[in-house]
Amino acid sequence: MPERAPYGHTSWGQVLRFIDEHITEVGYPPSIAQIRDAVGVSSTSTIAHHMEFLVARKYITKVPGQPRTLVITGKGRELLDRKASCPE
Repeated sequence: MPERAPYGHTSWGQVLRFIDEHITEVGYPPSIAQIRDAVGVSSTSTIAHHMEFLVARKYITKVPGQPRTLVITGKGRELLDRKASCPE
């Protein structure tokens, strides 16, 4: 199991990046629990808040009440592409 990040240190950018990687690798979106484990937090509530932020900013869309319906929007794709081209 990955080491847990301190509360507040997981960014919505990490969540967006993991969603993208998971869809690319397996062909469908991850569950909230999979996102939680991948970014190293203990609470699915934290992930839900990050996802609400991503939906509000139109980086992802999802069908309410339906599992695994996450889609990265054109705006989200542009953000991921921009971040990938920036040196760290």
